[in-house]
Amino acid sequence: MDDLLIFNRSLNASEILALYNSTANNYVKNFSGLAEGANTFDTYSVDNYGNYNETLLYVTVDLTNPNISNVGPADGASYSGAQSVTFQYNSSEVLMGSCYLSLDGVNVSSNTSAIVSGTNSIAYSVSVGTHSWQVNCTDAAGNFGNSSLRSLTVSELPSSSNSPSGSGVASFWRNTYINDETPLNSDNPLVITLTSWNRVRINVSGETHHIGVVSLTNTTATINVSSRPQQATLAVGESKKFEIYGDNYYDLNVKLNGITNKIANLTISYLHEEIPAANVTNNVVSDNEGSDKTWSLDYINLAIVVVGCLIILAVLFILYFVLRKRIKILFRQIKFFRRYGF
Repeated sequence: MDDLLIFNRSLNASEILALYNSTANNYVKNFSGLAEGANTFDTYSVDNYGNYNETLLYVTVDLTNPNISNVGPADGASYSGAQSVTFQYNSSEVLMGSCYLSLDGVNVSSNTSAIVSGTNSIAYSVSVGTHSWQVNCTDAAGNFGNSSLRSLTVSELPSSSNSPSGSGVASFWRNTYINDETPLNSDNPLVITLTSWNRVRINVSGETHHIGVVSLTNTTATINVSSRPQQATLAVGESKKFEIYGDNYYDLNVKLNGITNKIANLTISYLHEEIPAANVTNNVVSDNEGSDKTWSLDYINLAIVVVGCLIILAVLFILYFVLRKRIKILFRQIKFFRRYGF
């Protein structure tokens, strides 16, 4: 006996022929009704000389459309001036396919980073007018899913705009995201992405406050905190504490997690931390206390006086040596005239 093979089903005629004469018979099998998910196939072959080979094949069946839902902007959001808007959406699965922003029924921009199961974003410059938008996604198996339709309006900019360094007036901010339904607390920090001229409205101890991004570089973000106006520039990975009630307690901590495609990722946390006495006059203090210490006005004035005195002494010292040499020469001339009578 050369071979003994045991199968858990009956073989048909073509399968038996393929077993005994593979050079004259090719085995082809179509499988249908495979279960959704991962399927494993164990294939093997034996040649005329009894050489044996086995291979495992893995096939994933995906028949489910991805579930796509909008996050922001809110339906009916308004903006001032044509600008780059960050469209955020959630995906029910990690997509190896692609997602596109559809504006007024046309796919205008795609996701440039890996699509995760959770919140993703697409930034696009939107012109003045009223627009409808949604996100269309296709997974690796070709299944299609899209979000619901939302609208947004972009109006013309006013003739002049105000700086946010005052009260954070709405004419400067192009978009305000609303996140004040529940108060911010230490156990549940807010993680949000913002582009320049965009801000978020938050609830701190029952009061409304705003945190916005004034400007961005590749490595820094200028942050504005209102209602008690404060402004600070953060480097990636840096965090700042803000005191917003005038009670000498820090109330907020803002950390710049990163900047990708001109979009800042921020973590906003609630604090109730007493400000050290030496830093009571500072509105913003770094987590690294040594890097943000400032001198009082008295110390600065004292330093100016000391430096001024040192300069005066140096000038007098130089004049002394110059005049001393000239006086010696003068005395020698007087002695000469007295001796020889000139």
